[in-house]
Amino acid sequence: VCIYAFTREELTAFREFGRKSELEHAEDIEILRFLELGKTIRMVETQPGSLAVDVPEDVAKVEAALRKADKVTT
Repeated sequence: VCIYAFTREELTAFREFGRKSELEHAEDIEILRFLELGKTIRMVETQPGSLAVDVPEDVAKVEAALRKADKVTT
């Protein structure tokens, strides 16, 4: 699981490149295009486990986890 964050300028450069880069084409991983554009990629290790909302029934589980996390941090 990963989260990407980019500036508007970086996203514009990504789009304007106009095609998959060589590395991106070989591996089919879009973040590689940013590397070939000379952008710095920062990775942060996270703890295992995540919650997803794939069906409406998942919403309540995620909301409950968010409420619990909010109580821990306040």
